[in-house]
Amino acid sequence: MNHFLLEDNKIHQRFIKNLVPNIQIFNKPHDLLQHVHTLKNNSANIFILDLELGDTPKAGILTANFIRQADPHAQIIIFTSHSDLTSLCFEYHLSVLDYIYKGDAQNKIQQRLLASLKKAQDNLHRLIQFQEIPLKLPNGSRFHRVDLNNILFIASEKGTHYLEVHGFKTLTKIRANLKDITSIHDQLIQVHAAYCINSNHIQSYSAKKHLLTLKNGISLPVSRPFNQIVRQLL
Repeated sequence: MNHFLLEDNKIHQRFIKNLVPNIQIFNKPHDLLQHVHTLKNNSANIFILDLELGDTPKAGILTANFIRQADPHAQIIIFTSHSDLTSLCFEYHLSVLDYIYKGDAQNKIQQRLLASLKKAQDNLHRLIQFQEIPLKLPNGSRFHRVDLNNILFIASEKGTHYLEVHGFKTLTKIRANLKDITSIHDQLIQVHAAYCINSNHIQSYSAKKHLLTLKNGISLPVSRPFNQIVRQLL
């Protein structure tokens, strides 16, 4: 799940970064929109946008409008000191998740923002759960078509050039490289030299034991280089 912040105030950037360590921060709408165009289809995205940047009062609104056109399921949270501009969100039909006023007390802002992020994550999880996400996995000179939601994890078959695609009720072998699989979709995350998981199906993670448990109860090892990546997913 991707988190993005459009904010040119360094103090507010640090404040939100402390709450969402893995958030990607952009000072200018142009830079954020360029990045949006590079996102993979069906990726899960949460945006926190300031409405006014520099001397442009509608910068955040226009940015949100472009984001909504590019990603109908994007979760957009407005973080602004200009409450008088929030009515523009209705005019542009942006379907904003929440409006958070910078002038409120810091503890109130924090509670409101964390609640909004939780709601955004829940919304995206529901969308991912019920919406089919078709993938084409490489399989030698051909492709294996599969719904991403049905993939629990993918494992290297020891001593061969094959991968095992583990679903909730299926097991399929494909001829491919594990490193190539992770570039197909943001939810496919490598956690070990031999394992790639669907991040949407993580149940729990024990950093002490370096073990990740999936929703079907299967536990997989997590190599040290991937520890931080897994922590950011939770």
